[in-house]
Order: sequence, then structure tokens, then C-alpha cells
Amino acid sequence: MDDAPDEGTLLSCRRMGISPTDRQDGGGPPGAWRSAAWAAAVLSASVGLGLALTAALLPALAAAPEPLRAWLFRKGAGKILSRVLMFTGLALLPVVLRGLRARWPDDLGWRRAGPDDPPPAAALGWGALAGLAMLAALGGAAWASGARGPDPAPPAGMAWTRLAAGAIVTAGVVSLLEETLLRGLLFRALARAWGWIGAALALSLFAATVHFIIPRFAPADALARPWPGRTVWLAGTLTNGLRGEATWALRMVNLALMGLVFCGWVRRSGTIWPAVGAHAAFIWGVKLHAAATAPRTGGIGSALFGRRSDFTDAPALAVVLALWAIRLWRRAPARGTPPS
Repeated sequence: MDDAPDEGTLLSCRRMGISPTDRQDGGGPPGAWRSAAWAAAVLSASVGLGLALTAALLPALAAAPEPLRAWLFRKGAGKILSRVLMFTGLALLPVVLRGLRARWPDDLGWRRAGPDDPPPAAALGWGALAGLAMLAALGGAAWASGARGPDPAPPAGMAWTRLAAGAIVTAGVVSLLEETLLRGLLFRALARAWGWIGAALALSLFAATVHFIIPRFAPADALARPWPGRTVWLAGTLTNGLRGEATWALRMVNLALMGLVFCGWVRRSGTIWPAVGAHAAFIWGVKLHAAATAPRTGGIGSALFGRRSDFTDAPALAVVLALWAIRLWRRAPARGTPPS
């Protein structure tokens, strides 16, 4: 009896990046619903663990001697909670990847999908140029429309050099880590279960939502409650930083669209390097843009380009990103399908 898979099975396996043997032996990726349930359960567990850990640590941190206490709380108690949540999320990341059957190191997205693809350095450079070009176009249009103007107190002398150098380091580290995790490991693993578009939509919405977890609270308010109740109370502070934020919905849309652009680029190129370059260049450019310019009030310019230096509150950015995402997802065939 011939146990060879038929043509339809072979095509399905190629699209999901698994081998026919994996499919026959049950070693392929988990189903979409199972993947969603697994990811949601582990995410919920990491948030709960982070809240409980922060609630337990706050009394000891608040009792620390000066100047250590001042240093710990220099950015507010909410920043401590944010960092603990990041730590617990990263600690449980291997559990998520194991459940999604991610493949190490192939899913990192660091290697070229084929010999005809551009080398990582070239892909990184093209991505950086694209990110800077988009920011320069938005910044120039905002300046010309009167939405932004020169900062009345810009950095001077060596401050510019330190700012630019520090921004390069920050942008490089943040973009490499974020793109490796989101558009490398998670995107490829999820694409095998949900397909490219489903994985891109889910991951982009998730990444956009994470940007709006901004806890804010006074340490004394938290310490006034006993430990079990303090954990629940801290959960209610996760979005306090959004209070008074009138443009959060538009910012969510823009961040999700940016995620779709990065996912589309990974799908098109087969590696994360164009997304790393664009992300790093955008962060670096935004930091310099924020130091050199200031928002102006009123007029059509402010309505189109917003008041933030990163333009995430700007309808103009939504239009640019939407057109860019459509081009990437409609015109380019999938390359770098998650390898088996």
C-alpha cells in the first residue's frame, strides 16, 4: 500500500512549513484554537504572576534605605510593575514557544530563506533607509503644514552627539530583541497554525495592546492594602497611564498597522532584518525629531500630523502605513515560509 502523501497534502505542508512526515506522525503545528487557548492561558498566567510578585516586593522596595529607594522609584511605582511584568512574560516565553512547537534556531528569522535573497547587512540597510524616509517625509510635511516647528531649547554642542549615539544603541537593542521575538519566533510559529495573515493580525494587535499597558499608582496607595487584595488592586492600575489620552484608539490603529508592515516584510523577505532596520531607524529618528522640534497648535496640519514626535496620533501615518501594508501583502508572494 502506498503511504505517500497526495499533492494537496504536500502543498499544505509546504505552506505551513512542516514536512509530510510531521503531518502523518502528528508532529505538525497545533491547531488554531489550541494555539490561541495555549497562548492566552500562558499570557494570563504571566500577568497574574507579575502582579503577585510586584505586590510581594513593594513593601521591601519601599523600605529600602535612601538613596536606593529614590533610585528604585525614580520613574514611579508603575515602572516597577511594568518591568516585573516584562520579566515574568519573558520567563514564561519558552513555555509558549514549546506549546506552539517553535523551531530553534530556524524561527529566529536571522538566516536568508534562499540564495537569491539579499544578505542580512543589505536587508538591514534597506529597511533602515525605508524607515528614515517615511519619518523624514512625515516630518517634512508636518513642518511645512505648521504642525511642528523648531524646539525653543534644543540640545547644544556635544549633547547632540551623546543623544544620537545613545539613540543608536537603544534603537538597535530594542528593535533586534522585539523583532526577533515577535516577527521571528512568534510570527513564524503562529503562521504554521493560523496562516500568515491570521498570525500577522493577531500578533500586530497583541503588540499594539502591550504598548498601552501603562500602570500608574502611588506606592502608599498600594501598601495600604494587604497582600492578596493588593494584587487585585494592582490589576486595576494597568491602564491608568491612558487616562486623559484622547488619541489612544488612533495610536492603537497605527501601531497595529506598523506591526502588519513589519510582518509583511518578514513574509516577503524571509528574514527579520528589513523589519529590524526599519524599526531601529524609526526609533532613532523619532528621538532626534523629538529633541529638535516641538508641536504647534491649531490648523489643518495639527489635525493631519498630531502632536506626538512619533506621529502615532496622526491620521497621515495611518494612511501611509495602510498603503505600505497593502502593497507588501498583495503584491509579494510568501517567501521564507517557516522552515521544517
